[in-house]
Amino acid sequence: MQEFEAGGIHPYHELLYIQTGKVQLTWLHQTYEVSAPALFILSANTPHRMVQKSVQYAYYYLELESAEESLFPAIAEARIWNALQGNLEMTSAVVRLIIDSAELLGSLIKQKQAFPVKAFETIASHDINKIIILIKHLLQTMVNPNSQQMLADEKHSFKQAIIETLMRYMETFYLEDVTLKTLVDQVHLNPSYLIRLFREVHDMTPFQYLNTLRMNAAVSYLQESKLTIQEISSLSGYGSIHYFSRLFKKKYGISPSLWREKN
Repeated sequence: MQEFEAGGIHPYHELLYIQTGKVQLTWLHQTYEVSAPALFILSANTPHRMVQKSVQYAYYYLELESAEESLFPAIAEARIWNALQGNLEMTSAVVRLIIDSAELLGSLIKQKQAFPVKAFETIASHDINKIIILIKHLLQTMVNPNSQQMLADEKHSFKQAIIETLMRYMETFYLEDVTLKTLVDQVHLNPSYLIRLFREVHDMTPFQYLNTLRMNAAVSYLQESKLTIQEISSLSGYGSIHYFSRLFKKKYGISPSLWREKN
């Protein structure tokens, strides 16, 4: 396969949407290899280079007008968004809105000749603004207010802020039936990337962290209350006393009741 290359450096912001196939994009010394659908936002005067990685592929790009540029994300936000391409959860309502909007914009471009120039530019501008607003909204919803403050302090990466959001969620709702889908819904990342990212930042899976929280609660009840093991199991977030006892023994080497006697 002969590789096709495109890119350069331009004095305007761009939207680059990969409609089909697989490409490799290098932007600001970062390389992203993604399969469609993927939407990149490229800041003005930043070098970029795209190389096809599949036989069949399709893409479009749009240069933004001055009115649209006022909405355009800062470079730091663009870096975060571009790094998420290929790792977003496509069933997320907001992610779906962004991708559907990009698809509709592509359809509009195909029908460009059917519209007067001014009408096409007006419709395209509205679509671009909608996409940018949705992207900004999604980035804001991916981290809780405390984590957003972490980002403002510039001492933590966006990855750390996302994991912080998940940790705070589990600390609050450890009694609930926390599933992988529950966590995915909080941060809009696809499941495999979410687990990989959590392990990368916190050196354990999210469910290992959740179990640590529940075990800490159980130990507290065992030490400070006269609740039954069944009650402690339930109040610590375990749906089954047998499951709780098995995990407890695996962690501490003895049963909950024996641990209570010894402590």
